[in-house]
Amino acid sequence: MSKYIVKAQDFEHRFKKLLIGKYDWKLREIWGFSQEDIEAVEKKYGLSLPLSYKVFLSYFGNVPKSFLLDFDMGDEHPLEMTEFFYEQLTITEGEYIPPTNVPPNMFVFASYLYEHFYFFFLDDPSDDPAIYLANTSQGGGKPFEFKKIGESVWDFLEEGITNYENRKTRAT
Repeated sequence: MSKYIVKAQDFEHRFKKLLIGKYDWKLREIWGFSQEDIEAVEKKYGLSLPLSYKVFLSYFGNVPKSFLLDFDMGDEHPLEMTEFFYEQLTITEGEYIPPTNVPPNMFVFASYLYEHFYFFFLDDPSDDPAIYLANTSQGGGKPFEFKKIGESVWDFLEEGITNYENRKTRAT
């Protein structure tokens, strides 16, 4: 059994405990994308997602992502956030000029307040690639800037649910 599946099962158990009594929808409504759905996205867009992210999608692809505190991870399909990120870069309001040199191999999987975007590089050979943060408000025609903020996708998700657990504990 993949170490990511073991992590996903633990994550699922913790997530369900957090949701009991919080939402009206039933826990059985927590579901992920099928293997076929994930493969269809990869084929359609000519990309290969890392194993850790595919396992996450297979368990939680269609789950409200509120446990990540003000994060949006898209609800329709795995590329929703990447597409939204590129839309944000092309907005031309007033003097705004999008940044230059945006890497073409980014996969944006989450945003915070629709301005800070979390991504990994699709050409990273790791099964659980490093996470980076970019801010679309930097603009001004300056070179695109981003910084590494985590060692892996799974660590980022683990930190999100741990923060949510801590917040829920403090609130009770």
